[in-house]
Amino acid sequence: QVAAVMLAFIGDPRRFANGKRLAAYAGLVPRVYQSGMSERMGHITKAGNVRLRALLINAAWMAVRYNPWAKALFERLTGGSRHRSRRKIAIVAVARRLLIRCWAMLRDGTIWKPAATKTAAA
Repeated sequence: QVAAVMLAFIGDPRRFANGKRLAAYAGLVPRVYQSGMSERMGHITKAGNVRLRALLINAAWMAVRYNPWAKALFERLTGGSRHRSRRKIAIVAVARRLLIRCWAMLRDGTIWKPAATKTAAA
């Protein structure tokens, strides 16, 4: 279901110049408040398709449970914290990365390549 919604949402992957533009189109980037020399990041913009964003968040939770790169990213962003707000911010970041990876695979016509695991040298 996630793949179908993502494919319908993205359409032609070449219409996005880079992953940042796609993430902004999906509403997975922080809102920026600027005044003079001050700049503050707020909550995500929530632009774009609500269903896609919800499916990506759910897929990100599953990726954190079963995928080493997603778990490592989530742990790095939370810093081991159990605070709800910290975990929510981290899961949105994982969802954003997941969207960008899927977009790149669609754009390049490649398949998922899991990250190489480091093995101890004997």
